[in-house]
Amino acid sequence: QRSDYFLMYRLLTYKTDWNMAFYHLAYQYTPYNPYYGYSSQSILYQNIGTNIEASNPISRFARFDTGLDFNHIIKSRISILQDQSNPQYYDEEISHINSFSTLIPSIKYIWDNAIWSYTHPVEGLRYYVKYRTSPGINEKSLTFHSATIDFRKYYRLINGISIAGRLFGGKNWGSDAQKFRLGGVPW
Repeated sequence: QRSDYFLMYRLLTYKTDWNMAFYHLAYQYTPYNPYYGYSSQSILYQNIGTNIEASNPISRFARFDTGLDFNHIIKSRISILQDQSNPQYYDEEISHINSFSTLIPSIKYIWDNAIWSYTHPVEGLRYYVKYRTSPGINEKSLTFHSATIDFRKYYRLINGISIAGRLFGGKNWGSDAQKFRLGGVPW
């Protein structure tokens, strides 16, 4: 339950590239109190999901990506049960708190003429405009809309060294809209 794994299959033999993925991500949080130390109870969030994406080029530098994500989020409580006769031994009890599922379709337009070195772009321009939504497939599902734009410009300096500038902006709306935070978008 606490393992992270990611399985992906890519079909690249046709003009449209297909990516299919299945994943499980686990996040465990243990509250800390400065007076009492760590709590004997933790919260475990599990994200079990699948994703399918299609990338279709429309020119040498431009393409459209479409995707569909299905996520099932589970929140559980982990309680530590100490063995009274031998305190170094313990067991854990995991109890389900709640869960919900959500479906997130997306579409993205990408323009990219960046020239790459071994591991990074050294010159050129890349940008995308993306729209995602979660229509709410049941009463517990998230309902939101998100539009983002990402613009990057790379300048070659010398010997494979480059410098980049980036502008990112977005707008979220709906009853479960995400918040943009300094340092990146929330995961």
